[in-house]
Amino acid sequence: HDIRTHVRKQIVDALTSGPGQPMPSCSFISYSMGTAVLHDTLHELLSDPDDAGDFANLGIRLYASVANVSKALASIADPFESAVRPIGVAVRTEVPSSVRQFVNVHHVADPVAWLGMFRPPWPTDRRYYSDVQIDRLKWADVHGLVRYLEHPRVHLPILRQVCNTTIDEATEARAVEEYDHAVGDPYPAVLQSLHDQTEKLGRAWDRRAGKGPVDFTVAMVEAAKVLARA
Repeated sequence: HDIRTHVRKQIVDALTSGPGQPMPSCSFISYSMGTAVLHDTLHELLSDPDDAGDFANLGIRLYASVANVSKALASIADPFESAVRPIGVAVRTEVPSSVRQFVNVHHVADPVAWLGMFRPPWPTDRRYYSDVQIDRLKWADVHGLVRYLEHPRVHLPILRQVCNTTIDEATEARAVEEYDHAVGDPYPAVLQSLHDQTEKLGRAWDRRAGKGPVDFTVAMVEAAKVLARA
């Protein structure tokens, strides 16, 4: 609660320009545990018009969530039905949505993203929601925010929305190809082992209800060893 209160004050201070001034267009980028903190903070701010005032009408141009664990750590509202969801998504709640474009980013070899896997029942063929899955493992620092943002499929949608920049599909495809061919950490065997072991961890996590905790625990221990080696 103390952290949400602090973050809420930061948001209000940044976006409030004075009495009678229009609320500016804004975007948010959150990462790892911060995805849960920011989600809960914004939901509180957006769903309480008596307390939030003008913020009840806040329009979020882009909401980018990297290694999203907001569902796994939800404490205020279900992220699939909260105010922090794409405009156009039909849900049961009466809380209005506020996000024009929602970009969710995860790496198949990032154990944090696996354990908090964000899988909303929203259509992915619409402009308002895109799920960016990175399959190629180039760096042992698989959870690093900078490594995430380096990928063109992550930073180009952000640049398009936040900077109102026109970047055509051919340019994006060329940037992705160049990124894929760029040299990463010079330990291909270790990276492949990390990739494979993390995928096993993800499958064990998904099957934990039927298989019980033992298989998942074994997978986590093995993944921890590979991560330490990497």
